[in-house]
Amino acid sequence: LDKATGEPVFDDSIIVETVIGKVGIFGLTSPETMTKASPENVALLKFLAGDGMFETARQQVEQLKKVGAKYIIAIAHLGIDEGSAPNSSVDLIENVEGIDVVIDGHSHSVLDGEKKNDTILTSAGTKLSHAGVVIIDDKNIESGLISAKDYHSVDQVVDIKIRMVAEEIDSKLSEVFAKTESYLDGNRAPGVRTQETNLGDYAADAILWSAQQAVSDKVDAAITNGGGIRASIKKGHVTMKDMKTVFPYGNTIATVKVTGAQLLEILEASTFSTPASLGAFPQVAGIEFTLNTSIPYINGEQYPDSTYFAPAKPGARITDVKIAGEALDLNKTYTVATNDFLAAGGDTYYLFKSLECYNTYVALEDALINYTKKVYDGVISEEKYGKPVGRITITNEPGTKEDPKESDVTYTVVKGDTLWGIAVKYFGDGTRYVELFELNKRIIKDPDVIYITQVLRIPVKK
Repeated sequence: LDKATGEPVFDDSIIVETVIGKVGIFGLTSPETMTKASPENVALLKFLAGDGMFETARQQVEQLKKVGAKYIIAIAHLGIDEGSAPNSSVDLIENVEGIDVVIDGHSHSVLDGEKKNDTILTSAGTKLSHAGVVIIDDKNIESGLISAKDYHSVDQVVDIKIRMVAEEIDSKLSEVFAKTESYLDGNRAPGVRTQETNLGDYAADAILWSAQQAVSDKVDAAITNGGGIRASIKKGHVTMKDMKTVFPYGNTIATVKVTGAQLLEILEASTFSTPASLGAFPQVAGIEFTLNTSIPYINGEQYPDSTYFAPAKPGARITDVKIAGEALDLNKTYTVATNDFLAAGGDTYYLFKSLECYNTYVALEDALINYTKKVYDGVISEEKYGKPVGRITITNEPGTKEDPKESDVTYTVVKGDTLWGIAVKYFGDGTRYVELFELNKRIIKDPDVIYITQVLRIPVKK
C-alpha cells in the first residue's frame, strides 16, 4: 500500500472468464519485503502482515465471490520457511477460508500441490527448475510440476535469440581470473543461511580487505548476510560470470561505526531463528562468537518497518564474542565493513540504518576479484579456504543466560506450538502447562487453543 494514501499501488485482483466459469485471482507479497529489498527503496510503501494481511485476503475472497468467481487463486510471495512465520503461505491458508489454490514463491520450495485444509499449495522452486501446472475443471483441481530436466521441447526462434544473448554475455564474463582448489559452499541450508561456510569466510575476508584499502580509518571486522550469497563455486577455474552468479545484486561495500553493545544485538538478531534457515545469518571476518541454539530467542520490541524483533536480552544466545582476537568491549566503537544493503538496515540489521556510514562504492564482485588476485595471486587455496575457519561455534547445549532476579520472561507463539510443548521446552515437563495457562489467563481462554504471535509469560525461575 502507498503509505501516504493507504491505497494499493497495484490492482488488487482480476477476474478471468473461462469455459468453467469465472476465476478470481489476487496477490499477496511478504511483509519481509520491507527488509529483503533495500529499505530505502520501499520506504514509501506499507506491507500487510499477520492479521492485517489475513483480513485483506478474506476481503478479497468475499469481493471476488460477490462478482461471481467460481474459483479463487492467490498468487503469493510468502514462502514456507519457519523464519517467515506468522506471515507464510501456510499461515495464510490456516487463517483464510475460500482460497482454492495458492501459487507460492519466496522460499524457493518445490511443492507439486500439497493439500492443506481445502486449499492446494504449489510452488515451482527457483531459477526455472520447474514449471507449475494447475488444471481446474468442474469436478476437480489438480496441481503438478514439470522438471526442466525432463522437458526437451525447444522453440527454435526463441532458442536462437537466447543463444545470441548468452554468447554475448559469456564473451564478456568468461575470462578466468582465478582458480579454487576447493568447492566453495554457497548452499542455502545447510549452508550460508544456517552456519559458517568456506565461501562465507572468503566473501567476508574480501569485504574486510577491500574496506581496509578504501578508507583511511582502521576497519575492525566485516559482516555479510548469507542470503546475499546465491550459489556455490565449483572447484577449478573461476570467472566473472561465477562472481555475477554468486553475488548478483550489484551491492557495494560500506563501513559502519557501531558500538560493541550494538554489534552484540545485531549478531543476536541475525541468528534469531538458527538452526532454521535465515537469509540474515552472518558470515564474518575479524569476528568470532558462540551461538547456543538451545536458548530460546526472546522477542523484544519490533523494529520499525520490519517483521523482525530486537532481542529482549542481547547476549542470551550469542556469547564469547571476539573482535580481532580480543573480547568484545560493549562500550567501544568499532568500524565494521558490510554491504550497502545491510548498511541501509536490510534483513535483521535495522540498527545499522541510523549509524554513521560510509559507502566506498566498491562493487562486491570487484572486491573479491581484487582480493584474490592481489592477496593470493589468483589462487583460492585448499589450505586457506578448504573448510570453514571456525569463527562461528554453534552449540545446542542446555543453558540459560537469564537474569536470576527476574521471575519470568516472554515467549512468542509460533506455528505448531502447544502449551504442553512450551512447558517441555522450558521446564522439561509437559504437565506444567497448567502453570502457563494460569499465568496467561488474560489472553488464553482455553489451554488447548493458543494462537500464533501471542506473547506468553514464562515463569522460568519456578
